[in-house]
Amino acid sequence: MKVPIDTLSDDEILTLCDLHLSDDEQRELSALLARQREGALDDSARRHLDELMGVYRRGMLQKAEALKVAVERGLRPPLE
Repeated sequence: MKVPIDTLSDDEILTLCDLHLSDDEQRELSALLARQREGALDDSARRHLDELMGVYRRGMLQKAEALKVAVERGLRPPLE
């Protein structure tokens, strides 16, 4: 079960605000996207790209929700 972000501590919120893919995941994602543009992905690589994109999207959603809460709590300034 997913814990609602607005119930997390300030420190946990700030950690989520700074969430990003690891360097290895970022390199792998970039390489897979380049291979996709070239039309060079097999089924296995395509599934792996889909998995990494899912991780990326979920992370970005969590990051956005955490930033909203951080601004509401006065932990971060609003984005301009």
